[in-house]
Amino acid sequence: MARLRVRLPRLSDLSANSVLDYAAYKREGQPPIETGSRPLHALGQRWKGSVMEAILHPADASMMTASLPPLPAGQMRTAVVGMVEPYLLGDLANLAVGHGKRTAAGRIAITWTDRDAAGSARDILAAAGLSLRALWPAPFLLPLPEDGWTAQWAHGYVVVRTDADNGFVMPLDADDALSESTGLGIERLRGQISLMAPRQVAWLDAIPAWWPALGDTPATTFPPDACWAAPRAPWAIGTSEFGLGAAVRGSGWGRAAAWCGVAALTWMAGLNLYAWRLEHSAQALQARNVERVREAFPGLRTVIDPLRQARQQRDTQHATNVSAEAELAFLLNVARETMTFAEGQIRAVRYTDGALELDLGRGAATPPATDGRRHAASSNPPRTDQAATPEWLAPLQQAGVQAEAIPTGWRLRRAAPDTATERMPPSSAAALARSMP
Repeated sequence: MARLRVRLPRLSDLSANSVLDYAAYKREGQPPIETGSRPLHALGQRWKGSVMEAILHPADASMMTASLPPLPAGQMRTAVVGMVEPYLLGDLANLAVGHGKRTAAGRIAITWTDRDAAGSARDILAAAGLSLRALWPAPFLLPLPEDGWTAQWAHGYVVVRTDADNGFVMPLDADDALSESTGLGIERLRGQISLMAPRQVAWLDAIPAWWPALGDTPATTFPPDACWAAPRAPWAIGTSEFGLGAAVRGSGWGRAAAWCGVAALTWMAGLNLYAWRLEHSAQALQARNVERVREAFPGLRTVIDPLRQARQQRDTQHATNVSAEAELAFLLNVARETMTFAEGQIRAVRYTDGALELDLGRGAATPPATDGRRHAASSNPPRTDQAATPEWLAPLQQAGVQAEAIPTGWRLRRAAPDTATERMPPSSAAALARSMP
């Protein structure tokens, strides 16, 4: 006997005259042997007695994803119902609930619909000669996404299948879609895209005109026949959920105990979610700290403990700056005490790599000789090899500072330890005096 897959209208609108899109299958995993659209009564005559799997209208089934701890099957059912309750305005007893398997990450897909409406739809289908086996949420009409999402925009809803076991449905009417991408539905869809970051989205039949306004996620299309070629849904709302099995009811102490269990499971789930968020926040903060330390100290090749390494680098730079400031103060003080001949002649001062450079203006005074006399201009100037060491170099050497003539003046730096106490040879002192500007 053939198995039918049918797309239902709104459950409140279903009747024997409703025209239904369908596909008929002979064997599981094979292409359909027949597809088309027929009124329900004609479909029942064509495939009388066949088992039917129906895809709900997007408005008839809500869908969500929740985090739950690993639980036995019986307790998982109770926990799933407890996760649904905060989203309801009515009684749990009026719901038919279905859910998928718990993933390795602890996530589980849940869907629910109105029990009475589903029961009425089952009776209408049975009157037409068809046996309803299960109800699928709307995303399972779409084929499996290969690398991203598959989606459809129709009947005022965006229906998305995100993977083999999950999807979501969002209201999005034409007015919202044309409101310059600022409507509530558009913003909610933009948020989902930002959160889940699909690589691409394949749209049924055509790409909506408003899609480019949501970003640069690539979009493709697939033909309607691909929906009927998709494999069966991995889970559904079974018929036992809307009339053939026990309802979600309870009374007395048993009901109270059940609710206590649901509350405990919900608390555990919330605690796990809170712990995951804290861990995620800590990891993000660590990553930001590592990036900031690398930006502040490019010389660090590896950052393992950003706070400790930043403190070490700060202390090292502080010590280096203090040492440089102390060295500059020392050289300036020595220059002030020894180079009195340059008073009022200094035009520029530079300090680079431990050396103090003093630029003297043209016509700067000549430093005095060791004996304190100045040589008067004569036709017989002193021999250069007998020139005396300038008297200002002696205290400079005693202070452990070297002086070097440069084209613009003098360069002073601290003498090396092995030469700081040596006396400058007279010939070198004479040459240094002649090279003075």
